[in-house]
Amino acid sequence: MSIHRLTQAVIWHQLTTTQRDQTRTYAADLLDWALPADPRARANWPRYLRLLPHARAVTPPGSHTMHKVIDFADASGDYATAKTLQQARYTAQAEALGPEHRETLIARANLASWTGRAGGGGDRPRHVRRAAARPRTRSWPRPSRHAERPRRPRPLE
Repeated sequence: MSIHRLTQAVIWHQLTTTQRDQTRTYAADLLDWALPADPRARANWPRYLRLLPHARAVTPPGSHTMHKVIDFADASGDYATAKTLQQARYTAQAEALGPEHRETLIARANLASWTGRAGGGGDRPRHVRRAAARPRTRSWPRPSRHAERPRRPRPLE
C-alpha cells in the first residue's frame, strides 16, 4: 500500500503523541519481522536496501532492529551510513545507560571503527589525510642488492 507524502503528513499531524508513539512502535515491530535474520548474507541485501529508509525513520537507535541495519550497512560496505546510524546508537545508549556502561563503550568503539572506515578525519586538510593513508616506509637507506660485500678472509694453509 502506498500513500502520498502530503496525505501522510496530514494524518501524522492529526495523531496525538501517544498515537504517534504507538504507530512508530508498531512500524518498528513490522520492520523487525520483515528484515531477514542474517544481514551479512548477500541474498538478503535487496530486502535490506528496500527497507533501509523505513528503518531509519521509525526504528529506535538502540534497538535490535537498528543493530541489524547497521550490520547490513557494514557488510555491504556502506560505512558512511553505518557511521551515521552508529552515531545515533551511541548517543542513545550514552543517554540511557551512561557513558561508562559496557554497551555504551562497545558502541563508542564501533563508532570509531566505522568513522575510520568511512574516511573519518574530514576536519584535517586533504594532504594530511593523503599522507596518513600512504603506507609507511623506512626512513633510512636500504643497501643495494648489488652492493659490494666484504670478502671473507681465506683460510690459512
